[in-house]
Amino acid sequence: MSRTPTPADRFSFGLWTIGYRGIDPFGGPTRSTMDTRYAVEKLAELGAAGLTFHDDDLFPFDATDAARRTEIDRLKQALADTGITVPMVTTNLFSHPVFKDGGFTSNDRAVRRFALRKVLRNLDLAPPRGGPPPTPPPPAGARGSPPPPPRPPPPGAPPPRHTGSGRSTR
Repeated sequence: MSRTPTPADRFSFGLWTIGYRGIDPFGGPTRSTMDTRYAVEKLAELGAAGLTFHDDDLFPFDATDAARRTEIDRLKQALADTGITVPMVTTNLFSHPVFKDGGFTSNDRAVRRFALRKVLRNLDLAPPRGGPPPTPPPPAGARGSPPPPPRPPPPGAPPPRHTGSGRSTR
């Protein structure tokens, strides 16, 4: 049994993973920072129901604990005042140069550990328990949902061949 991948194994790689040059993909800022409270109030005024964000959207990467807490408290108050909800928050593990080789996928153990600490530190940003229920999954076959089960072969089709890779082909 060969352990060398072949085209039949169907591995794929994103060009960005093999050709990445360690450059910030979004470039430097071209606008000043928007105040969080203003953003939430404007979204509510425009009829938005929710706000999603990365941690670094709310406070700078190198924010002190006090600055971080101030922004979190300001956001929570703005949400309470407007009724805007937060259906999703995620931790930014891609913009800062320390993550040039990935966060959890970095070959550097210290970077992976830092990424884990950063994510754990952001758990208090998640919607509180007892908040709105999660959005139900989309119908089968819709974008982002699992594909529907395969259709049976047409009458008279040859039986599937086992390729040894856990997949069968026709």
